[in-house]
Parts: sequence; structure tokens; C-alpha cells
Amino acid sequence: MVTIGTFDRFHYGHERLLSRCSDFLGTNGKLTVGVNSDSFVRQYKNVPVQPIEVRVARVQEEIAHIPSKVRVHYGHTGAFIADIKPCIIVIGSDWGRRDYLAQLGIDWDWLDLHGIGLCYINYTHGISSTALREADLGPYFEGSVRDKEDPR
Repeated sequence: MVTIGTFDRFHYGHERLLSRCSDFLGTNGKLTVGVNSDSFVRQYKNVPVQPIEVRVARVQEEIAHIPSKVRVHYGHTGAFIADIKPCIIVIGSDWGRRDYLAQLGIDWDWLDLHGIGLCYINYTHGISSTALREADLGPYFEGSVRDKEDPR
């Protein structure tokens, strides 16, 4: 199983997603979490508030109790996923309202060819990294630091 995300300003929505992934694993499953690199995030979103090192450490802390590993996702998503060889990709249902596969640079045919399913986990309403950024609720999230490359 694989899930890929930015995990900027780690919040209970992220925690819930990873917890649900853990629930689906069963006894022999393994979760790989791809944490989007700063350069990848810049292509699609704002500059991350937290640098990759902080985001990776927070995800590692969250999934330490389950068979798992964290890898930095630099792009080239098809190769990234093919290398992991998951049976399923898990993502929040908010991505069901956008073209998630197009952002990954893959499509349903690619998933079928590789025997990979796609599962949407119900989005946690009322919280998002974007909302935290817009509200500037620094104390609300853990490990807040400004990206070293962020000129603001």
C-alpha cells in the first residue's frame, strides 16, 4: 500500500488518513508513505511551510508502530509507484474532486497494467494545511518552521 502527500503542517486529517491506512493493512501488509519534496510541491501548490526533513520526521513518528517506511517523492510518480509495487494507492477523498491521477502523471490504464487499485478515504472536514496556512495558526500545528528557501 502506498499513500503520497505533502503532509505540511501535520494535522489530525493527516493522522486520520495514516490511521485508516494502518487499519487496511491487515497482518502482512506494509505501508509506504511518499512525502512530496519541496520542489515537487512548488509545482502544484505554495511553498511548503515546513521543510522536507520536518515533514518526513513527523510522518515517521506517526507510523512508527506499523510495518512501514517513508520515502521522499521527487516526481516521476509512475516510476516511484512502480518501484514500490503496491497493490493499492490510498488517498483522501478530496482528491476525488480533482484529477489526482493526472497530477501523478498516470491514468487508469496505467493502474490496470500494473495491477494497482485506488482507494479514497473520506476527507476529514474542518481541517486542511491550506486552511492552516491561510489562517496562520502557527501554534495549532507541530514543528512549524519556515522553509529555508522561502523568501518571505
